Amino acid sequence: MRQHNLSHRSDRGENGRVLAYSRDHLQIKYIIDDLHPIDIDLDGKGNLYILDGVTKQILIYDTRGERSGAAFRSGHLKDPVALGVCEENIVYVLDREYGGFVLFESDGTFKGAVGESDAMANDLSHLAIDASGDLFVASERSGSLYQFDRDGSYVGAIQIPGAESVFGIAAGGSGTLYVGTDRGVALLQTRNRYTSKEGFYYTKTLDSGIDACLWHRLAMQAAIPSGTVLDVYYHLSDDPKLKERIDSIILDPKLSVQKKTELIESEIPSWNGPERNPEDMLFQEGKGRYLWLKMALSTFEEGASPLITEMKVFYPRISYLRYLPAIYQEYPESKEFLERFLSLFESVFYDLEMSIEQVFKYLDPESTPGEFLAWLSSWVGMALEEEWSEEIKRRFIQDASLLYRLKGTPEGIKRLIEIYTGKRPAILEYSHMAKPMVLSETGTFRLGIDAFLLQTPVRGFRLGDDAVLGRTALLEGAESPKDPFLPLMHRFMVLLDLPEAQFEKHEKIIRRILNDAKP
Repeated sequence: MRQHNLSHRSDRGENGRVLAYSRDHLQIKYIIDDLHPIDIDLDGKGNLYILDGVTKQILIYDTRGERSGAAFRSGHLKDPVALGVCEENIVYVLDREYGGFVLFESDGTFKGAVGESDAMANDLSHLAIDASGDLFVASERSGSLYQFDRDGSYVGAIQIPGAESVFGIAAGGSGTLYVGTDRGVALLQTRNRYTSKEGFYYTKTLDSGIDACLWHRLAMQAAIPSGTVLDVYYHLSDDPKLKERIDSIILDPKLSVQKKTELIESEIPSWNGPERNPEDMLFQEGKGRYLWLKMALSTFEEGASPLITEMKVFYPRISYLRYLPAIYQEYPESKEFLERFLSLFESVFYDLEMSIEQVFKYLDPESTPGEFLAWLSSWVGMALEEEWSEEIKRRFIQDASLLYRLKGTPEGIKRLIEIYTGKRPAILEYSHMAKPMVLSETGTFRLGIDAFLLQTPVRGFRLGDDAVLGRTALLEGAESPKDPFLPLMHRFMVLLDLPEAQFEKHEKIIRRILNDAKP
């Protein structure tokens, strides 16, 4: 049960009540009478769900103990024994007669039933749902828990050491499961599964469009850590009815994963294989228009994460044997051996040919592999910073021609900084920010708020007929007047809206960009 300010307890005796206590001082806040409660649970908002055993209804009450909405009046409940509400506010009801879980929306809409597992014993009477959505059921006459996925698929059994019976189970808010047993309260961590089983993946029907097709090979890109096993099975057939049956099983949203597995295995009782941990395998047996693959993953290392990123199936079988004289194909035994033998070389050469055919991808900043970005940048004469992300490097190369045209301009500097930081800066040039007033003999001017004088060095005068000696320095020669705009030229300010920590992280490279890009 989720943690809220109120703690609830159901009374299954003659009183038929539900009592709500305050967690702060354990005082009764409200009592709900005239019920026959079997089980209770809370949703994420603190609403209380009560499973009534006599009326076979689910009643909802708000945090003040007042009825909220209509009761779940559904004829789908036959022999309900326990109730649970998951994080998505889906209501699960454990029903003995059904032998599985009956699902409802929080407004009472019937969603269907899942489960129907042989692991569902007739005496199961407790249900809890952890934060990840896994379901746990138990019996008062057994010291075992049974774990199910949210779709009702059976995961496995959990034996509580030394326990002979379970009185109740509850899921905590921090990934824990509390189990009340005859030996005390057991505390389990629900972040990981308690059972280790082989996992299966089934492909949809792969249709070659060729009757009695000879499928060639399967190539995979997979990361299989040590201690992990990947077994690959396959089945071939020309039967269109088998295709329809298997596709209908896979696409049926009402079937649980476990039920789909059982039905597919009943349709295909025998598979070819397995091939263990293959990166490249041949389809050596059978022929048929349709192909199904089954992959089984298992591991002996806790925390191992095998990953299959790509699968590629080649068909029909066309080998280098077709280039040899016909005499090599006269005898079926030798033909089959040569076909398999030559296919090894064909697989290697095919991958090389595909790389050559797709060499254009290496010249495109968007499609080239990450390890080729530095090489591609050298083609446009640009150096990449190692600490840049792959996305920044690709955009930098992609905009290379434009950046060359804009180099030394405010727009070019803005684009460079924007590519690196994701923020477009503002550039202020000092010569555009202020307009100094120059005093001259002609024209009118007025000193005021919008005008200022620039400081200039002391100048001297050469003695002549019209020279006036006073506080003016005497120099051997007159200096050329300096340009009053010179202090404002070739200076600009870059304004960039970045948090201080992020700016400190990028400051070094930003300054390097400015030093390289400025005029």
